[in-house]
Amino acid sequence: MKNLAKIILMICSVLFAGTGCDEEDPIQNSKEPIGSWQLAYYQTEEKGRIDDPNDGKPVYWNFKADGTYEGMAGNNFIEHGEFKVEGDQLILMDAAVTEITTTEWEERFNDALRHSWNGEALAIPYTIEDNELILNYVGNDTMHFLPKE
Repeated sequence: MKNLAKIILMICSVLFAGTGCDEEDPIQNSKEPIGSWQLAYYQTEEKGRIDDPNDGKPVYWNFKADGTYEGMAGNNFIEHGEFKVEGDQLILMDAAVTEITTTEWEERFNDALRHSWNGEALAIPYTIEDNELILNYVGNDTMHFLPKE
């Protein structure tokens, strides 16, 4: 009897999965950025790829399932932030950041984020492709985060 219930559940799951969106529905990001991500490189139109200097001062975020995030940007802690996903936008709110001397990598990160400020929060278009979190911060310029080990 248990096997029959499992088979019925699997069939229902397959049928439900097959009832996707109409072609006219906008494509939404189906993945939330839950987990730890470290900034690996930037891709810019002007300078091409700019890699992490690996100087021991990384930029990383940890997005939690409860809608909060924390992280590190160079010498600065990022704490008590909240996030949500709206369509293809990652909305970052209410973070507390320490004020310590910054690194060049952190300066680049902060400059990129400034372009995403909408007056109330950071609203950053994002995608997750091939296990890479990609944030588009201005024009076609992007920040690429890989899973933090």
